Amino acid sequence: MKNLFNSVKIAALFVAMGLAFSCSKSDPVVATSCEKNAEKVSEAGTAYASDPTSTAKCEAYKSAVNSFFKSCPAYYSGAAKDALDEFLKTPCN
Repeated sequence: MKNLFNSVKIAALFVAMGLAFSCSKSDPVVATSCEKNAEKVSEAGTAYASDPTSTAKCEAYKSAVNSFFKSCPAYYSGAAKDALDEFLKTPCN
């Protein structure tokens, strides 16, 4: 349970960093996509945090994080990208 909570905290950190740095004025389509996917991550994260034993909510959260990750590919690199990849590979059970 402690690892699960830490994984959620790490993912939330990546989402917050993505929101802060990924959206640019030069490409409003990407900014809109990042915003929408960030909202989905927030909603899925809230649902998952309310029931951390639910595999379905875990998968939905990871799917939302993955969509967010793909919509802002230029932001994530190096260690941040590796950590997020590792989080997405972690099974939900």
